[in-house]
Amino acid sequence: MAILHQATIVPSKQEILGGWLPDQPWYPGGDLRLVGGLRLDDPAGEVGVELLVLHTDDGTVVHVPCTYRGAEAPELAHALMGTATHSVLGTRWLYDADADPVYRTAVRQAILTGPAQAAETVHHLDGTVTERTPLVQARAMPGTGSDGATTVRTVRLPHAPEPGVPTLAATWEGQDEPLTLAVLV
Repeated sequence: MAILHQATIVPSKQEILGGWLPDQPWYPGGDLRLVGGLRLDDPAGEVGVELLVLHTDDGTVVHVPCTYRGAEAPELAHALMGTATHSVLGTRWLYDADADPVYRTAVRQAILTGPAQAAETVHHLDGTVTERTPLVQARAMPGTGSDGATTVRTVRLPHAPEPGVPTLAATWEGQDEPLTLAVLV
């Protein structure tokens, strides 16, 4: 279960991505618009795992998985996207999840066993708790040979799933056909 807090985050995820993405060799360029995201569970409950889907101004779909940690992870220094101040949780370190073993474990688990995404509960400032439906819906497609596949490959520029390939795909409003976010190889 993903526990979300009604909070202010400075800088915002989109601001952090806007500073980080232009330096990535796979980024097609252009202005960004956040479509939404989905969350996966960290079995230990320590790391936030979010798969963000964005559109560039020419309509190209870009997938950026992020992990959020409450403490710096020196072994992931090369994957640091930035830090943000969360009004409830304090400083959060945002990492390119492709380098994070927690992300890889969560994606592999989601593909092999589903359900593919975590339930999201929002904790409001007044103490109430509500459920939230993610804008992006994940779909696990185990494929053939899933049991032997061990390596997660993140798909940065999502495309239609390949038949028989163990896949984590997603849909969202305006995108009815699933697009591949990650595969097992």
